[in-house]
Amino acid sequence: MPVGLWGYVRIFPRISQYLGYGGVRLDVLREQMGFDLEYVDVRAKPGVLTSKGIKAVPVVEVGDRRLVGHATSEQLAELVSG
Repeated sequence: MPVGLWGYVRIFPRISQYLGYGGVRLDVLREQMGFDLEYVDVRAKPGVLTSKGIKAVPVVEVGDRRLVGHATSEQLAELVSG
């Protein structure tokens, strides 16, 4: 495994909270903002991603807007509120 990828996989989860990621989980935002949330396990339905041209996870969709990859709590709240 290349060193950069190894560092990302091993270190990013430990420092992500200091970079603004992971402060508020989506289910907590749902409780605070009052929206419906549907989880789709793409391991069981990989066609869902490929049909939309998505090449990374996680994905959060609200209507026709979408965030792909890790997002900060602020980015998630902005996406949900429109």
